[in-house]
This record gives sequence, structure tokens and C-alpha cells, in this order.
Amino acid sequence: MSDTTNKRLLSFFREHPAVLVSALYVAASVVGMFYSWAYLRRFGINVFNYAQISDFLLASLREPFTWVLVILAIFLVHLDNRSSHRVERKNPRKWIAWYASPRYRFINNFAAVAIDFIPGRLGLYCTA
Repeated sequence: MSDTTNKRLLSFFREHPAVLVSALYVAASVVGMFYSWAYLRRFGINVFNYAQISDFLLASLREPFTWVLVILAIFLVHLDNRSSHRVERKNPRKWIAWYASPRYRFINNFAAVAIDFIPGRLGLYCTA
């Protein structure tokens, strides 16, 4: 993504902060549902068969750890994108040129999804 796209996106969220808050809440709710699924699948229960709409809406509030995962993912991706910008300004050598490219930063934004969903998929943050 180019800098103009980032600036347009930032200005959009400044004008409409409710969209950003809603998106964060939906992301945390999705992570919360996967957290519940990862925990209950150990007992042979498929949470999605028995879930009601309120379960989807309140999933992030039942497990506060989901908010930690969402904030951590956003922070780590932002930190890596800033590092990539710094390398780009220093005229990178050939072996790190891809790290300094806008394409890397675009792909890196999807790393937040992996940070949030892979631990739940593997059952790493569920205690029995």
C-alpha cells in the first residue's frame, strides 16, 4: 500500500472513529469465539452448534485475554511496519530490500490475523 492510501485510511478513521471501534470489537469477538471453540473442543463440544447471537456479541467480554491478543497483534504489526519504513529510508541493501518494500508492509498487516488465530487453533492459550 502506498503512503497516500495510508493517509486516506487514517483520515477516514479520524472522521469516523466509530468504524474503527466497531472493527476492533468485531475482531476481539471473533478471537473470543475461537478461544471458546479451542477450549470446548477438548471436551468434544462444538460451540458454534449451540451459540446464540449474544454469545457472538459478548465473546470478547467473557475472555478479557482476547483484548490482550488483539492489542498485542496491532502493536507488533505497527512496530514491524515502522521498522520497515526506517530501513526503507536508509536505502536498503539487496538482501533486505523486500523488507523495506510497501508490499512487505501490506502483507505484514495480515500478520495480526495469524498472531490472533494460530494460538487458538493450536490450543496454546486454553487451560483445561
